[in-house]
Amino acid sequence: MTKKERLQNSVLELVSKNNAGIKAAEIAEILKEQCDRVTVYRILKRMEDAHKLHKIVDFDGIAKYFACSHSHLAMEHTIDNHVHFSCTKCLDIICLENSNYEINLPPNFIAKLTNFSIQGICSKCNSV
Repeated sequence: MTKKERLQNSVLELVSKNNAGIKAAEIAEILKEQCDRVTVYRILKRMEDAHKLHKIVDFDGIAKYFACSHSHLAMEHTIDNHVHFSCTKCLDIICLENSNYEINLPPNFIAKLTNFSIQGICSKCNSV
């Protein structure tokens, strides 16, 4: 396994085990002995482009990374058109796969990015 592959695996492992999402700066801090901050950002961008993870901007404007929890073909997955639910108690962000939405844009408009998030209390925290 190459150094590049080891770093990619380390980043994906860090992202995958964090249900509340993880910031690029947090990943860079954890991996600072193995690579620099710029390398972390490059890896995250490549993995996002390959649909291995999602970048979601939370309500505070901070980008967090999450492992892609659903399967799809890259050609079908040009825009995340599902809702993300951000729990204000446990801070988890959950992909609500079955709550897809569609926005009809005016003629000659092309969507490049959507970010539909709901903030509230998840079912786990609500049942406590």
